[in-house]
Order: sequence, then structure tokens, then C-alpha cells
Amino acid sequence: MCGCILFFIVFLVNSFWLYKKDGMSPSVFLYFLYSASAFCSIILLTCYDNGQNPLINDYNSGIIYLTIALLLFLYPFKVIDYSKIKALTIPADNIYRPMVIICTLLSYFSIIYFTRICVSVFQTDITNVASYRHLVAIGENPFIANSIFNTIAGTSASFYVLQLLFFFVSLLNNEKIKKTSIILLLSSLSYPLYVLAYLGRDGIVFWLFSFISLYLMFRRYLSDTVLNKLKKFLIIISVPLLLIFVWITVGRFVYGEGFNNILYPIVNYMGQPPINFAEFFYTGIRNMGFGANMFPLIFHEQNDISIQLEQYNIVTWVFKTFVSSIYSDFGPILTLCIAAVLIIAFYISYKNIKYNKYFSFSFLILFNLFFTIYSQGVFYFRQYNRVGNLFIIIMLLLAFVLTFLPKRTIILKKT
Repeated sequence: MCGCILFFIVFLVNSFWLYKKDGMSPSVFLYFLYSASAFCSIILLTCYDNGQNPLINDYNSGIIYLTIALLLFLYPFKVIDYSKIKALTIPADNIYRPMVIICTLLSYFSIIYFTRICVSVFQTDITNVASYRHLVAIGENPFIANSIFNTIAGTSASFYVLQLLFFFVSLLNNEKIKKTSIILLLSSLSYPLYVLAYLGRDGIVFWLFSFISLYLMFRRYLSDTVLNKLKKFLIIISVPLLLIFVWITVGRFVYGEGFNNILYPIVNYMGQPPINFAEFFYTGIRNMGFGANMFPLIFHEQNDISIQLEQYNIVTWVFKTFVSSIYSDFGPILTLCIAAVLIIAFYISYKNIKYNKYFSFSFLILFNLFFTIYSQGVFYFRQYNRVGNLFIIIMLLLAFVLTFLPKRTIILKKT
């Protein structure tokens, strides 16, 4: 309990400090997510019968380590000064437009493909959701057959963050919402549909995280008219998405596991990662695959530690933050070293922003990549599979290549 309280206080203080420095920003939102996770873990331990594992004698050490590691990984988001940016550089039109068109077409292919499946999913009796989700978890999705089309659609949906970035750039460039902007925004919904097709909830949550992040980054450069329309859109789209989230929650947990309290699954969803990490940390069991667990696209050998964890009544597939994946592969010391290396890499990429006061499109791609990993990482390292690995690799390559290509500048006007 003490560790969770410390975790909560540390990240809440950082959230308020960032808010005082720069107002509401993506960084404040990111730190607040971890504060919320710590707060929910406290509720789990005090208000619900979420008994601690009797085989785990020390929770505080794991949560303190997690707090230190997260402070290091998230440190670059404390440095960014969003309020002093005067311009945005994007690739020249002959490069940027084909890139947008190709990504958008792929996104709409994904939407068409998964919409058909989602219709079948939501025709399912709510009492069967838990059993269907179990089939999905063991690789026997009753609604989707493995095919090249499914692979293309799923991979395309994973780049929804690019579509959202294209959307906000179009707003900054045109200073109003046009039909092309709406097309880009709607195309980003491919990701929630993709995850819903697998009876998952996190696609809705992660889409909202990304939208809110970019909204907070660019809101100071958008007119009141555009901001009001964006707020209305967010409300309109959030209501059905959150209703679907609740429907899946009820089907998977209330009917599936017999919980009497509808709030418990939601609090548990957010609050379990620090507790689960602390249990995992206590065991001292690690894969030490040096990347094999996180990057199966590159490494093919993985160490299975599930049998070793069974002696502690611990399973591997629970939420325990993205840090757990790095920790499992590299151990406690190298995990902190990786965080330090990422801080150095950030300072190198941030140099032009600090001195020249402009966002480059390459930096925005990197920003979105890491914000995506860290915000989704409140729960787990979402990019642990081949599609996720491909997403990381392409985003890094795209950011690198675009650095050397012709650019044009968009002057940002503060409202």
C-alpha cells in the first residue's frame, strides 16, 4: 500500500508541476494517466477484496522500482515546451500528399474489412462475449479467418496515429475543418474497429489517448471555431465508443466472471498494473531474452517463464505496464540504462525545437511513437507482436528518411 501511495503522490505532483509550467499538455495527460493508475490500485487494495498474493512478501520494492523507471522513461516529456513553438515543417507536397493518400486508402480498406466483422460481433448475445473472447485469446477467433487481407487490414489500422497527425496538420495548414480533414479523422477510427473485431476494449481507450494528446499539443494554434467543432466531435464519438466499452466489459466480466459490482472491472482495468508489476518484480524471474520477448519480428527465440511463475500463482498475461516487458528481457539495471539512452536520444532530436522554435514532422512522428508506447504502456507493452514491431520500425524509418527530404513550413498562429 505504501508503495502505491508514493507512486500516486510522485506522479500527481509531476502532473501539477507540468500543468503550472505549460498548461494542459500531452505531458500532463501522460503523467496523469499513471497517477490515475496508482490511485485505482489504492482503491483496489482498500475498497475491494483484492487480496494480495500470500506468496508475495514485499510489494513496496517493486512499486518503488517501477516509479523510478517510469520517471526516467517519461522524463523527456517534462522537457518539451509546447508554448514556444512558432512553426511546423512538413515534407514538400510532392512527398507529403502521396504519403497521406496511401495511408488513408489503407485505413479505409481496414475500416471496410473490420466493419463487417464488428457487425457480427455486436449481434452476439452479451452472455457469450466472455467465451468468445477466450477463443480469441487462444487464437481461435470465431469471426475472423487468418488471411493476407486480415494481415493488411490489421497492420494498416495500427498506423491510426499517423492519420490523426495528418488530420491535425491539415487543420493547422488550412485553419479550418474541410472535407479532406474529416476524411482523415474518420480514417483513424480503423484502429478501434480493428480491436473491437477481436472483442477488445483497448482500441477505444488508445484512440482517445492519441486524439487527446494531439488536441492538447495543437489547441493553442487552432481557432475557437475549430476547437469547438473538435470538442463536439469528441463528445459525439466518445459516447458510442464508451457504450461499446461498457458492453464488452459487462459481457466479459460481469456475465463472464459473475462480478456483482460493475465498477470493479473498470477500476481493476486501470489499477492492476502497479500491483502486478510488484508481484512479478518480487519473483526475480526474468526472460533475459535481450529483446526476444519484445521483438519477435527480429528475434525468434523466446524463453517461456510461465511455468516458473506458476509457483507464485502468477500468470504472464495480466497488465503490468510496459516496463515489465523491458525488465523481463533486460533485467533491472539494463532497463534503467535503456531509459537513460532514450533520454540522450531525445535531447539530440529535440535540439532544433529548443533553439529554433519549430516542430519538424520527423520529431512529431517520434513524439507520437513514444507517446503511443508510453500511454498504452500504462497497461502493457502493446507492440510486443509482429504487427506492433512493424509499426515501431516503420515509424522510426519514416522519421529518419523524412529528415533528409525537402520540406515546407507552416507558420503557427497562436489564438
